[in-house]
Amino acid sequence: MVQDQWPLTASCYKLESTLGVGHCGLVWRAHVWDKSSPRHQEKVAIKVISLEKFDGKKHTLDDTRQEINIISKCNHRNVLKYYTSFIHERELWLVMPLIEGGSLFNILNICAKTGIKDEILVASVLRQVVEGLSYFHSKGLMHRDIKAENILVHTNG
Repeated sequence: MVQDQWPLTASCYKLESTLGVGHCGLVWRAHVWDKSSPRHQEKVAIKVISLEKFDGKKHTLDDTRQEINIISKCNHRNVLKYYTSFIHERELWLVMPLIEGGSLFNILNICAKTGIKDEILVASVLRQVVEGLSYFHSKGLMHRDIKAENILVHTNG
């Protein structure tokens, strides 16, 4: 196995707990379980999407393949990296970095139920979001689902 490759079978990963629920499926906290992998014990997030969710109307498997192709080519500190994906039984598994801080939505619900009064903090968060969006736009791409649930925060801010 090449050093930067990720395992391509579900048995190589250990799902630990759910991080979130999206319209497409569950996102799991996990780690590489395969002892022969150079990435053994590395923490990841895995989005598990039921292939039955692709009804051919609103969102198709081809749409998802195209999105994976695009995101796999992105390289910016404010855009979530993509490691690999594979089919397991009737599910598509997307392997990504684990962002320990969680979503901005969850942070706001826990720490700032009445809002944020610190304008510098708000400006700092928005600057990071705009930098990520600017990167997308520089590549001729757009993000179609900007919301607090999709803005992830590292533990270091």
